[in-house]
Amino acid sequence: MKKVAFVFSGQGSQYIGMGKKLYEESTEAREVFDEASDVLGIDMRKLCFTGDKEQLIRTDNTQIAIYTTSMAMYRFSQKSIGIEPIYVAGHSLGEYAALTAAGAIAFRDGLKLVRARGQYMQEAVEKKGGLMKCIIGLEAENVEDICKKYEQGTGSVNVSNYNSPMQSVISGDSNKVDLVGKECEGLGAKVIELEVKAPFHSPYMQEASEKLMNFMEDYSFSDMTIPVFSNVTARLYPSSNVVKEYLRRQMVCPVRWTEIMTFMKETGVETIIEVGPKSILKKLASGFGKENVSLDVESDVNRIMNQLKEEVPDWNEFIAKCIASAICAKNSNSNNDELEREFIKPYQRIKQDYYVRKDKGEEANSKMAREAYTMLLSALNVKKVQEREKIEILHELSRGIYHSYIEKWK
Repeated sequence: MKKVAFVFSGQGSQYIGMGKKLYEESTEAREVFDEASDVLGIDMRKLCFTGDKEQLIRTDNTQIAIYTTSMAMYRFSQKSIGIEPIYVAGHSLGEYAALTAAGAIAFRDGLKLVRARGQYMQEAVEKKGGLMKCIIGLEAENVEDICKKYEQGTGSVNVSNYNSPMQSVISGDSNKVDLVGKECEGLGAKVIELEVKAPFHSPYMQEASEKLMNFMEDYSFSDMTIPVFSNVTARLYPSSNVVKEYLRRQMVCPVRWTEIMTFMKETGVETIIEVGPKSILKKLASGFGKENVSLDVESDVNRIMNQLKEEVPDWNEFIAKCIASAICAKNSNSNNDELEREFIKPYQRIKQDYYVRKDKGEEANSKMAREAYTMLLSALNVKKVQEREKIEILHELSRGIYHSYIEKWK
């Protein structure tokens, strides 16, 4: 599994019982749900596992429930499956989970941000009303043209989600959404009203977006350890400095999901893994990834784990990466004796053994790889490498099949 991307579910994927089986079987999942309950002061297990459907579909409840379930699945995947994505992206709400997975947002902070977002959007539901409808079987350009017919007068309607080449979502004034939907049906499209009584990703969310921006002023965001796509630009975040502005704009701008999927395909992503309830994004990814799976589908999870078991680790390559990382890491230690003892001598021994085996055409084994990894850890510590750089180096090494081995070595 060479190039994998994780995509995180958005609103509309919720269902009663989501995450329950995972909670019962995974320590990591239990920790996520318990922490969420503690931070938010509500029983997330009851809300997600056995709660009332009408309560769950309230925007202020839906968003924290999906975010918590998605992060529980992500933590489980990191511990039990060990796949490291080269990209992460989230559909609308899912972008918060993607940023959390990438280390930009702490989980506890993410819970508070998502709760605030959901509350502000729920207020918009109660204040403004509005509708969202999914248009299936019609190109987005055609839907845009129909929306333009209703630009005049009170209220507006626009394309709010570009989900796939033949699926989009319209959002806005209830009457105008109905009129656009009828025209689309007349052209042969299938039109489905979403369980969202508000025009998300439209100018109607302007007030809510400003409230969210003010709320985010008290929060800081860390550098990302995994590249993250923005719904607003359909490109990777350039840095954590723009997180607040991008999340504000996301509430009033369309979700450009088709462009994100196209970018992933063009950059060689082979497997797209949906992290979150249901498998909506897995279905939308049809035609983009060679293999698309959902962590909420047990057969998909079993297939991924079986594939990893069949993979044979290239320990020569792993050791070469350890050697390169150890020598390239920036040194901030001026104690030469300490460097000689704890870095240079172990490094030279591992390097010499590696090249002797390479010249003989011999394969390395897991024991040799563990020794190289131990040398690297020692090198990073004695060189006093900054924590962020250290995390990035070790994260790169633990991709794919190597993750499970490294976990055993700890």
